[in-house]
Amino acid sequence: MFTRTLLSLALTAALAATAAAADSPHDVINRWVGSWTGGVAGAEPHIASAPNQMESAWTLDNHFVQGTNSANGKPVGVWLMHHNDKTGKYEVYFFAADGSAGQWTGTWSDADNTMNWTGNDVGGAKLTGWTKIAGDKQEWKLEFNDNGKIRTETGALTRKK
Repeated sequence: MFTRTLLSLALTAALAATAAAADSPHDVINRWVGSWTGGVAGAEPHIASAPNQMESAWTLDNHFVQGTNSANGKPVGVWLMHHNDKTGKYEVYFFAADGSAGQWTGTWSDADNTMNWTGNDVGGAKLTGWTKIAGDKQEWKLEFNDNGKIRTETGALTRKK
């Protein structure tokens, strides 16, 4: 009986330590902050063929991260990310230079440093995908389904030092 109690206490302590080690929502969103450079595949030709940059920083009393994505030095998208305390999910509002817009909802996994996304754009296309951020490396895959017409974008960015 004493051995079971010790084992139970050890397991409880280990689970508590794991839960305490999980990133806070602020820490998760902070992974996107910085100056990034890289490339995109599968996007519109003027975006996919150009060097891509992303600049992002905290704004609005550190409740949102605002980012600007650029290709050839010209903005192609602006976005805001925050954590919705009521739902426990992350939300991104994305606005593109072509006039399109979308809203994505994400769930963060500490285990694999990945945000899993679902969402819609104003035209009705559905989005699913993920973003993996580990250290100064960001990779993603997004799939857009517009009434059966599927478009996939992938990319990788490296944070500038």
